[in-house]
Amino acid sequence: MSDSFTEAYFDIRSAARDVTQRIPLILAIAILGAAVGAALGFVLPKQYTARAAFSPVTSSNTGQASDLLRNLPFGLSSGSNVFGGAITTSEIYPDLLSTSNLLGRALRTPYSSPSTSIGAALGYAGKDSVRSLERSILKTRKRVHISLNKSNGIVTIEFADRNPKLAAAFLNSMLVILNELNTTTRQTQAGSVRKFLEKRIVEAREDLAGAEEALAGFRLKNVRFANAPQLALEESRLERRIRISEAVYQTLSQQFEFARIDEARDTPTLNVVEPPTPPVFPSTPGPFVLAAFGGAIAAAVTLLYLIRGAWVVVPRRVAERSGMAYMEPET
Repeated sequence: MSDSFTEAYFDIRSAARDVTQRIPLILAIAILGAAVGAALGFVLPKQYTARAAFSPVTSSNTGQASDLLRNLPFGLSSGSNVFGGAITTSEIYPDLLSTSNLLGRALRTPYSSPSTSIGAALGYAGKDSVRSLERSILKTRKRVHISLNKSNGIVTIEFADRNPKLAAAFLNSMLVILNELNTTTRQTQAGSVRKFLEKRIVEAREDLAGAEEALAGFRLKNVRFANAPQLALEESRLERRIRISEAVYQTLSQQFEFARIDEARDTPTLNVVEPPTPPVFPSTPGPFVLAAFGGAIAAAVTLLYLIRGAWVVVPRRVAERSGMAYMEPET
């Protein structure tokens, strides 16, 4: 009978005996792992994660120039993406907050003094200001975590640093710059709309004046036209032209006033739900957590090492003699 096939099983009694005999060793290694974890907890610098949350402010007045601008970037309450799905205003902000322009301006914001910027306080400094700023933006982009809750449109930003006040100051600078960017964009778009409406109002006023003069001239030339169906039809056409010109002129005038208001409006574009404040507790695990984690890992590794010999592999003939179940492999 061939012994090429083997039977393997785990000897629980042998494993329990090995573990029982080495309990002092396991405890010693677990204590050593806990000591290493605690030491790392004291040596490694603590990180504090500042957090801020906001939602975009949208206009509730329909028909205003601001509602027309919502079809453009930084204003849009709804629209569609390239796949045809609906998008919301908040979906613009995660990408916008990661742009080099916004991050660069936030890093150049003064921190403790006019000569000290947030980027310098974060440790981003170099001889070449352009290359140093670019490296700073790349490093900062990796440290900024942005999430979007699509159910309510709230955007959350997190940034971790050793200095809790510096982390909060950086997030606050991002929100201020984002609001300024939104306000500037909105005012610029409103200014473009206002200039366009100014030209259209002049044209609409001329069209209305021309329609009124045409009707007045017609009535001067045709004092009695009640019995002339063709002349009555012409008068109706001229009156309809006046009504259309009046409606266009009134609509343009209303939109022009809304555009002027939007151009001068500097109200906040962000509703800050959770302002950035310096965190009190560190976000990194402390010495006690690392000690428990280190002790558990050390004890688990030691146990696995000790019970490795509890796996017994015997030839098939021996397994059959000892009454072990064995099944001939299918051919």
